[in-house]
Formats: sequence, structure tokens, C-alpha cells
Amino acid sequence: MNKKDIPQTLKELYNHADFRPFGSSSDDGITDPDRAERCHEAAEHGCDGSTHYEIMQDWRDFLSDLFRDYRRGNEITDDELDAIEESISAEIDACEAYHEDRGTLHEDAN
Repeated sequence: MNKKDIPQTLKELYNHADFRPFGSSSDDGITDPDRAERCHEAAEHGCDGSTHYEIMQDWRDFLSDLFRDYRRGNEITDDELDAIEESISAEIDACEAYHEDRGTLHEDAN
């Protein structure tokens, strides 16, 4: 794997081919049944049902898992990976701060 294959921004992260938003896996209902029920009900009205906070946690989880996998047997140094991961984490933190400041962090993302 080389650096050009690694997402460099938050947008590239959530558009990554391996990113699966909540609800796209059959296991999602098992891992978080309350969220699954809320999302199912929201879908009846054309909405997502996840809160901004939950979506950002999904991004963080995917980022962590993805970069853990990148650290296994690749040609990119840990320092380079750390810098990219920290940059994307900072974008997520800024998004979270935006919603927290506006009081929308725990509201439906739609």
C-alpha cells in the first residue's frame, strides 16, 4: 500500500470503499438495537435516524480500524500514518465542536 491509497481527509475517509455507514450491515441491529430501531423508524420518513454524535463515532471507529490495518506490513512509516490520522481526527473534532456549539450534537443528523 502506498500513501496515495490512504484517505487524507475526512471526506475521503467517509467516501472510502470500505466504509459502511450504520445500517448497511446486518450486524448493526445486534450491536446497537436502540439505534437500529430509531433508524428504521426514521427511514419510514426518509430520514437517517442517527445523531451527529453517532455518525462521528462511526467515522472515528472506521478511522481507527482502517489505520490499524494500514500499520500492518505496509511501506508507509508510522510517523506518516500518525500525521494523517491526527489530521483526519482534527477534522472530526472540529465537526463535533461545531455541533456541540449549536446544540445539535445529539439531534438527528437529517
